[in-house]
Amino acid sequence: MTMNQTQSPSPRINGSMLRQNIGKSVCLVGNVKSVDNNGTSFQMETGDYMTVSVRMQEPLREIITGIVEVIGEVESSASSIRCSQHVVFTPDFDLSLYDQAVTMNCTYSQYYPVVGVK
Repeated sequence: MTMNQTQSPSPRINGSMLRQNIGKSVCLVGNVKSVDNNGTSFQMETGDYMTVSVRMQEPLREIITGIVEVIGEVESSASSIRCSQHVVFTPDFDLSLYDQAVTMNCTYSQYYPVVGVK
């Protein structure tokens, strides 16, 4: 799925920021820990060591492992996301460094605004 003209960009967050984003679309990256047998959900651990449940809109068609970026809506539990799209990253992706960048982005958000697609 690609972002079209009507979709808003999803801010990059880490696990500790889920509670502030309930009901919003976000971008979250983490390490896949387990996948449900029917492929409708999986558990991942974020760079700040929070476990998040990811619920798929449709069952996965491929096996996913390693680092995954998920875009979706944070559910009311603030520990799960309803996934609208996902991307599997290469094995050399540095999740810890990514988490530091996300934290810096939020700390200095005036310098890193989320700009919409026009």
